[in-house]
Amino acid sequence: MALEESLVAIRSNETGQNVGAGVLVDKGQTWLVLTCAHVVNAALGKAEGVKDPPKEEIFSLTLFGAPQEVLKAKLYEMPDAWDPMNGGKDLCVLRITGNVTNGKAKPALLADLNPIGNSFRAAGFPQYWQGDYGVATGKVEGQDEHVYLLIPDEATRIVALSMKTGLWGTQDPVPGEISPGFSGGPVEVRGQIVGLVTAARPPKQGAAYMVPASSFPASLSPLIRSYSKAIDGEYPHAVKLRAEIESRRGKMYGANAPFDIRIRLVESFADALNTYTVSGDSQIKSEYERGVDLTPAEFARHLGIGKDSKGNGLSTVLLHAPGGAGKSSFLMELLYVAADFNLVPFLLDFSRPATGRGPGDQEDPDDGNDGAEKQLTWWSRRYQCWGSPSALCKLGGDASGATRALLVVDGLNQANILWWKAAGAIDSFSKGELSGAVIVIADRLVKRDPEPDFRRAVIPPLPPAAYEPPLPEELRRAAESDSSWRSILSSSLLLNKAILMSASNKFSGGQAAPSRFSILDQYFREGECGFDKQEMAALSDFAYEVYANVNGTAFDDAQLEKLYASAPSLKPKVVKADLVQKLGGGQSQLQHQILHDQLAALKVASATKQQEEVLWRASGFDVLSLHSASSDAIELAFEAMQYPDRLLSSEIRKDLNPWSFLTDLYDWNYRIVLECVASLDRRREPLLRPWMRHAVYGLNLERAFDPFLYTSLRTDQLRMQIPQAPDLTYLDAKSVNELREKVSRAISDDGVTTNQERQQLERWRNVYTRETRFSSTELDPLWGDPLLSWTAANVIRRLGIDETVTDELLRLYTISRATSDSVGRAQGFRWRLVHTLGRADTSALKFLMEVAFDSLEGQHVRYGAIRSLVELTALSASQSDQSWALGEIKNRLAELFPQAPSPGAGGNRRLLRQCCAFNEPYVHGRVGWFDDWITNGLPGYIEILREGAKLAAERPQNRDEVGSWSRWAETADKVSDENDRDRRLALWRDALGND
Repeated sequence: MALEESLVAIRSNETGQNVGAGVLVDKGQTWLVLTCAHVVNAALGKAEGVKDPPKEEIFSLTLFGAPQEVLKAKLYEMPDAWDPMNGGKDLCVLRITGNVTNGKAKPALLADLNPIGNSFRAAGFPQYWQGDYGVATGKVEGQDEHVYLLIPDEATRIVALSMKTGLWGTQDPVPGEISPGFSGGPVEVRGQIVGLVTAARPPKQGAAYMVPASSFPASLSPLIRSYSKAIDGEYPHAVKLRAEIESRRGKMYGANAPFDIRIRLVESFADALNTYTVSGDSQIKSEYERGVDLTPAEFARHLGIGKDSKGNGLSTVLLHAPGGAGKSSFLMELLYVAADFNLVPFLLDFSRPATGRGPGDQEDPDDGNDGAEKQLTWWSRRYQCWGSPSALCKLGGDASGATRALLVVDGLNQANILWWKAAGAIDSFSKGELSGAVIVIADRLVKRDPEPDFRRAVIPPLPPAAYEPPLPEELRRAAESDSSWRSILSSSLLLNKAILMSASNKFSGGQAAPSRFSILDQYFREGECGFDKQEMAALSDFAYEVYANVNGTAFDDAQLEKLYASAPSLKPKVVKADLVQKLGGGQSQLQHQILHDQLAALKVASATKQQEEVLWRASGFDVLSLHSASSDAIELAFEAMQYPDRLLSSEIRKDLNPWSFLTDLYDWNYRIVLECVASLDRRREPLLRPWMRHAVYGLNLERAFDPFLYTSLRTDQLRMQIPQAPDLTYLDAKSVNELREKVSRAISDDGVTTNQERQQLERWRNVYTRETRFSSTELDPLWGDPLLSWTAANVIRRLGIDETVTDELLRLYTISRATSDSVGRAQGFRWRLVHTLGRADTSALKFLMEVAFDSLEGQHVRYGAIRSLVELTALSASQSDQSWALGEIKNRLAELFPQAPSPGAGGNRRLLRQCCAFNEPYVHGRVGWFDDWITNGLPGYIEILREGAKLAAERPQNRDEVGSWSRWAETADKVSDENDRDRRLALWRDALGND
């Protein structure tokens, strides 16, 4: 209904002139008028602040559409009908004594909702106004006790100020402005009356106040739609969720940690990273920025209206934050206030298992191909879900209503699922079946590939104004003397632990800022917990085994009891420190994932010589990182290297150091290594030597010039994670030669303190800067530490490989395959060998074919062999060899579709699809390679892709790949007819983005 239809004019009993406005309300058989008490006093000729209620006085008023039809009214016969302005809410309810025959007037739809941030319309009868009524517009900007502030539109405000303070000096009302005569008039938001104008501020301020519907007399409450009450009535889970949040408060970080955690909308992932980059010359803001760093209520208000402060659309958000920043706490408070902003809260928490699981759950997919409701139902059987999937889909499919669904997805990095599949499914739902919902996905400070097309946001570090008030004097002095304390104090979890230990006089960090590992280790050993070395060992074993068994943080209570039985002294200490949280359904988890990470990292960092083969290899790193979902535990293990006396092994191993840890990591996952180094770099971790940074960054950035486009595109994403710094002059290098030259100049021995480290630096530098080809007798760097070996493999490829070196590489592979005594290291060595063979003599072609399809070889070695096989076939092989190789791949393709589950098989099939897309500007092959490839090679590859689609369709477990194989075949067909290189690359990029 229109605002004007419920507008009432309150007239002076003496002059008959309008003195204010009111709102028409229908209460059954009774017509009421809600207005301001001071308007009623004015109608009676009294001072506005008179507190005594009118008694038998009769009032005159007119309704919309009939200004000449004067009606009579008197004070409504209810105790709460009068609430004067001095000390009260300035409200009055009148009852119309006669019949209302005016067909145009309609009673108001009253609504109790949080109006902040919404546009409003208000109506009244401004004095000196010659028209019938006036309308003002603007925005509801804030709250002052029980009233809200109404700010006029910018244009109206400027005109009003210029007229009232300039040459004219008039006090007459300006069209569009709230002025005397609007008092008691309705304020409309989203087509509903949400309050009354109660008083205008002085003209120069150009603002007014509104009494909200929540303050209206209780006798009118049946007529007021309360969105939070309506939500609670229609969605009972919202009430239970708020109760759950109340029970969780204080448990995550401890009772003394109600820190002011906020959210900041940013333009890109790089902006999110920059909020956590510590720069020596940067000015740290002392407090949050108003309007930029949003409280949960402010963020909910923006989500409710679907726009940010700049008017940009806001309905889907990907929230980043490092572990311990308070991400989950913020999200809980967001859900808690959601109903106040017309949002129905739904929570899908992948970090908490559901209390019961249905049969066959593990066989269901995470990609959402069967639709939103079915996918959400399956997730709700496996993980904790508040609100029914059917209710979410019903509400989330409609964006037209005043009430919207808010789906918060937390703990996705802790779930035993593929992140990209689950996030991709949610992204797809947001564009289809849940297009009317507001969706917030939370993740660590990590760049995923691919990611949902959501707005970016970050939990910014706590500013001094937020963390200084609870700081004990000792910590305050330490923070003032060393800016590197900021990385500790700006994290709500670490700050909480530091405060707890300082309060109990158990903090021994001194003036120097501790690392994250140090402060958490101190908390476990000297703080609230007080665990001894044997207890720490038992807990570390337990934490690691939980990650290994469930790939998540939740564990059965029975497992916990077994732990207590093995170390009886643990239980009272764990209970006293409130270290374990009950999840229900016989499951629990530690107080926070970062604490679990710390304990598991301690086990890995403390590996004995016997344990190293497991803990410092791919299998151990997969466990520690939850299969590459998070690098926090990896970083903590790296930090632990500088505290040998804190490790659990009885014998201190001098052969274990930060560099050896990084290099073993590199053999497992170069992306995680870069994330780890970049994170340490952003925090200016002194353990990370400058030359180590350059070595890791330089080697990863070389991938931008890789012959395969998929590798190059991934490098662009990795580059975004590297913090800007004056000595990183090579981030935008335009060629591999420019990159190598700038990295070589940046490398120095700054920070090197031991001969061992100096030798490591020199070995790496000598290989990286080499300009002469390697002979068959100079290949020993290939079996050095993994980072040195990968560097050597790339340099050997760059400088060229003759037939004798090719033969030696084949011989080394054969020996390793036959005699390996260390499976993890030997597979890493063979992976580097087959990678090197991609630029070798074509005599390696048949050899690579056998390795690629060797079902007994490791998945990473086969991955490297497939890649080098395609590279050698396309760039170096003759037409006849090329035809043979492509035909053989097609004939043997079924071997990549095993009937039984095979680790890495899906990844290798995906690689084979993507290897037809070459990174044209940087490919170096034989003369005429490209024309031969387009004419003869690519058509043969299209046949491979079509065969892949056929095989996928024949196998139920692979049918979800049919579309991918078919799309690649269609794209390759288009590329073969495209003469423009840029358009060819665009086609390939689209294909990669959809795979």
